[in-house]
Amino acid sequence: MAHYLRSRGVPSDQIIIEPYSRTTEENILHLRAILAHPHYPRAFAGVSPELAPDPRAGAAEPDPPLPVVIVTSATHLPRTLLMCRALGLRPIGIPAPPDVTKLPLAIIRELGAMAIWGARAARRYVEVRRR
Repeated sequence: MAHYLRSRGVPSDQIIIEPYSRTTEENILHLRAILAHPHYPRAFAGVSPELAPDPRAGAAEPDPPLPVVIVTSATHLPRTLLMCRALGLRPIGIPAPPDVTKLPLAIIRELGAMAIWGARAARRYVEVRRR
């Protein structure tokens, strides 16, 4: 993605690379930590991930919610927006056009991913209520 942005004229010092996420939820949590970092954007923009602060350390939920613009596939966008809101961000979504040849599979994948995320969120809610 960074290469794509640079090829479209976005300066490297405006690009933040977050290489640690394995899931959409982790990516949003890391984004939240980056945005809430006291040295954002200077510590992250245009900096090699090895030299930037590690966003996996986390950050408290922002108050008020931080505004973010999310650009992702049209099928992925609804789940991403729900996660952003649940994790304390105020998202605006911009859907990328879907590849119609992959649309049925993408919809099935997203429905499954939504069910998994919902189950994980419910489990965390129950665990917090037990404490």
